[in-house]
Amino acid sequence: DDRAEDYGHADLMIGRDAESLVWRPILEWIRTRP
Repeated sequence: DDRAEDYGHADLMIGRDAESLVWRPILEWIRTRP
């Protein structure tokens, strides 16, 4: 699934699935860091 790679800067804020495709993976990545 390449949808996460197709996101532009505006999509980060207004995309309907931005939370699940972009923000949630970033949050999970941050949580795994020391």
